[in-house]
Amino acid sequence: MYFYHLPHFTFFRSWQLMADHGVNLFSDVAQLVFYGSDYDDQVRDVLGGNLDVGITASSWLYVNHANDIPLLHVHNPTRAAADGEAFPFLTSTQLAPQYGVSASPDVPLGVKEAVADALFRLDRGDAEAVRMSVSGFEVPASYWLVRNLLQQMGLLRVGGGGGGGLLPSCVRPYAGVLDTITCPPGYVRQSEEVMAKQCKKDGLACPRGGQCFCRPCAPDHTVAIFPARTVLVMCCVLLGLALLCSAGWVLLLESSNACGAAADAARA
Repeated sequence: MYFYHLPHFTFFRSWQLMADHGVNLFSDVAQLVFYGSDYDDQVRDVLGGNLDVGITASSWLYVNHANDIPLLHVHNPTRAAADGEAFPFLTSTQLAPQYGVSASPDVPLGVKEAVADALFRLDRGDAEAVRMSVSGFEVPASYWLVRNLLQQMGLLRVGGGGGGGLLPSCVRPYAGVLDTITCPPGYVRQSEEVMAKQCKKDGLACPRGGQCFCRPCAPDHTVAIFPARTVLVMCCVLLGLALLCSAGWVLLLESSNACGAAADAARA
């Protein structure tokens, strides 16, 4: 069973928006800072000049930092709508379900029904609803945006399961924020040790409460390594070609010299 929540999807959707404008957050920025679900520290660091760009849910920002909004610049400001109803706040991206739950084919039907029943019974006054800042759960009109984005991030693939091979499945279990870094073609993800050294080299301190990654994706300079037998065969082939070329030049020169001698004899 796969579960995602808004902080993850907010970042994924913003990653896609930046990529659509030619900027890859994993290969083109000096430092990425993940705050988990603590938006307050992120907003404070943006306002304090410690960060150039912050990624947060617009509804949360308007509710908790309404007085700070005039001090911030909203990238790609959009008036979004869902189910024919206008979203009351400016946003940079399309809207998506805040909390999403999907079940893989191997999850028993009884478990699926029990989880769905518990979520649908959740009321805005319940402790769990208050903790998650939700009023309840309902079936979304479409999961297309979420599924398409997770495929682009390399976290989800379609095929390989039941249903004629059309059902989605997770590429790998989620193992923390480092696992969300998917490098573009031609780049490889650096180790945490290498990224920490890069932060120190660039003089980029990690803000309080953040998890930092400096230049997480670097150009791939992979060196092809061949077995000794293959190298030996390649060397023999190259040597043979070199000998043939050398013999060709010798024959050409000898033929040319012979023609020159014949011409001299004819003139004599």
